[in-house]
Amino acid sequence: MTKKNLETLEAALKFEEDERVFFLAVSEKTKEMFGKSTFLSLADAEPDHIERIKKDI
Repeated sequence: MTKKNLETLEAALKFEEDERVFFLAVSEKTKEMFGKSTFLSLADAEPDHIERIKKDI
């Protein structure tokens, strides 16, 4: 793996981790149930994305 590929994967990993934090925070602030469940669903998908990236690092 090239250094550039590793840097790209590391950036993607950080992005996914940050997204999860963001989605959880927004879900807590959202009062409407559909919006809340949408943000929680997005947050729940992030660990799978994180694990996929970690396998490639």
